[in-house]
Amino acid sequence: MIPEQIKLPAKIAFDVAMQGMRIRFGRSVVTIMGVVLGIAFLMSILTSQSIRKGVSAEDEIRKETSRMANFLRAEMGPAMGRTIAIVQTGPLNEPERRLLLSLEADGLEGYNWTLAGADSTMLPATVKARRMEPLEKIGADVSALVLIGAGAAPGADWAALLANARQKVVATTRASHSIPSLADISVVALNREPKPDEIARAESEARKASFRNGWIIVISLAVTVIGIANAMLMSVTERFREIGTMKCLGALSAFVRRLFLIESSFMGVVGGALGGVAGALFSIAAYGFVYGFGLVAGAINFGALTLYFALALVAGVILSIIAAIYPASVASRMAPADALRTNI
Repeated sequence: MIPEQIKLPAKIAFDVAMQGMRIRFGRSVVTIMGVVLGIAFLMSILTSQSIRKGVSAEDEIRKETSRMANFLRAEMGPAMGRTIAIVQTGPLNEPERRLLLSLEADGLEGYNWTLAGADSTMLPATVKARRMEPLEKIGADVSALVLIGAGAAPGADWAALLANARQKVVATTRASHSIPSLADISVVALNREPKPDEIARAESEARKASFRNGWIIVISLAVTVIGIANAMLMSVTERFREIGTMKCLGALSAFVRRLFLIESSFMGVVGGALGGVAGALFSIAAYGFVYGFGLVAGAINFGALTLYFALALVAGVILSIIAAIYPASVASRMAPADALRTNI
């Protein structure tokens, strides 16, 4: 009858595993970096998705501003050195404010400004290059007349207003600015509702992008697993004689297997933590340079970010353990005599 064999406590297995990592510190660092890169990529994708949701309103404002500016430039040409007439009918929304600032940034000479249904408290403080004019004189030497604000368009003789204009262009920013078609005057609506087919196309592109991101994540994590498994197999190969010696001294196969699983778990924890932090910081920095760090900080859902970090940490540990299963099995099945005869 075979007597019960002595099982070494987990603390000894942990100490032996840590000693092995210290001895092979360079290889351990390389393996950890593989985990860091894989988890950092995963965390970067998750963090980017969270931030993107938070800045979606800013994205829509930027797209609307760019669209209005492009429509206006297409009608009147570049803003450099030109004057534009502004008829303000009420409070401005954010795309309208940014449109005015965008035109100023393009070198616009100034605005001839009049209030129609709005009072002076509604004037945008950020717009500097404006001259207040009565409505009947607003069209002199302008390249376009733009109606902005929440109110309805005033009843006016648009042809008379633009009689002395350089270009006879009337642009509206709201659906409430109803201007009838006029002879010799180009009327353009800067606001534009997307068509159903455009909405469907955008949704389809979003689904494709989500699928691509998922596929790239799977591939990157698979590469991470392969890299860890390769490093652990190399570690087993380097430790043939060490494993054989431990087995000759009475170490059980389960103890040897536990050594490698502890080692891989530790590297998974360290790599997962570093990768999670690195991935989150990379995404925050990337979006911060585009949108501004103040806006990005306000857009971050810290509860979701904490959950993503926990998931990344767990993923790092699980991937490392999965990658170490085969190398650990190889080491535990090794015959002591064969291991001792091996020269590496």
